[in-house]
Amino acid sequence: MKLLTFLFAAVPYFLFSQITISNSDFSDGGDVSYVSTASDLTIDFSATGANQNWDYSSLVSTGQVLKEYATLDGASFLVGFTFGDFAGLNYQASNYTASDALPLDQLNQILPVEISDIRQFSKNTNDSITSVGLSITVSGTEIPFKSDTIETRYKFPLNFGDVYDSRGYSNVDMNPVYNGIWRQYRQRHSEVDGWGTITTPFGSFEALRVHHTINESDSLYVDLFGFASWVELPVPVAHQYEWIAAGELEPVLRISTSVIAGNETVTTVEYKDNNLSANLNELTE
Repeated sequence: MKLLTFLFAAVPYFLFSQITISNSDFSDGGDVSYVSTASDLTIDFSATGANQNWDYSSLVSTGQVLKEYATLDGASFLVGFTFGDFAGLNYQASNYTASDALPLDQLNQILPVEISDIRQFSKNTNDSITSVGLSITVSGTEIPFKSDTIETRYKFPLNFGDVYDSRGYSNVDMNPVYNGIWRQYRQRHSEVDGWGTITTPFGSFEALRVHHTINESDSLYVDLFGFASWVELPVPVAHQYEWIAAGELEPVLRISTSVIAGNETVTTVEYKDNNLSANLNELTE
């Protein structure tokens, strides 16, 4: 009887024990996912730890994007040369996708040229996902840039309690299209601080929660009317809380915050979702 009691008591542990995440659980070239946004700026991102039950089933989509990870097969010659087979091994990208890595609103207010179509190039391997560079379109001309220091976004395998640090440095020289340079330095601290079951409008999943803390310093060299100078672009400390489930390719939920006046303020809430065609904006490459 004591043995039966022990077995029944152990069942929940085996059914709901923590999972391990690998590189195959993330998107790579050719993958697409629908990602909805929600406007719940009071959402709770503080609850975490072992054997959690996170209930975000009441989220309501206010918009949606189709997130596409393209291969380099259809990239321009210059992009292919920079991140393809001719690049150094560490810079040979597995995929690229639309990105918000640059503060477009600030740049387009300062510069006399239009910056658009920012794309992030990533390398997906068995032990990590790294950010190897960017491309931007400056007044209609696409320019690729390798990152001088490659930032590691994820280290594998991911398990509860894992902690890792990384940094990235990019120097984006827009010459000869425009005499301007954008520099970005990022320090990332990541911690797998929770595991359990998460429920969103898309479903329920066993997941790990990863908390990223990102300190970023941006500056811009601007040449206006023959007068050139460096301009600091204020970037607050950012936090990203991601719930990652096996086989889902995108975090099933991501809450992003910025530290403003010493307090974390929610900036975006995104979750993997079904196709809600009425609100879909395609992000294709």
